[in-house]
Amino acid sequence: MQTEVLDLMRMHSCFEGLEDDALVEIAEHMEVVRCKPGDCLHQPNTPLTNIYFVVLGTLKATRRDLHGNEKVFGVFSRDDQIGAMLAMEVSETVPEGLFAITNCTLLKLVHKQALSL
Repeated sequence: MQTEVLDLMRMHSCFEGLEDDALVEIAEHMEVVRCKPGDCLHQPNTPLTNIYFVVLGTLKATRRDLHGNEKVFGVFSRDDQIGAMLAMEVSETVPEGLFAITNCTLLKLVHKQALSL
């Protein structure tokens, strides 16, 4: 699994230029997540406790309006990251949901672990 994580990290632009030692240290805290179209990575109105690095696929961030209609306000694809800006606010709920549009391969890093690196 470690080899797979390292290979996927090398495919993502966020990790370009890092020395192998740094990649290995970060990889120890990463988890590979695979999802199919329609899979939910984050339920609306819950804390977002992970950072996701999109290696392959496309996801959408959605929110419901007052009438219950889904509104797409963000689309994420290869080389995007989701959740890093909220790393200091993990106890706060996030109204948006995160759903796979296509088959996706992501790297997941728990916020608390990211802060310790």
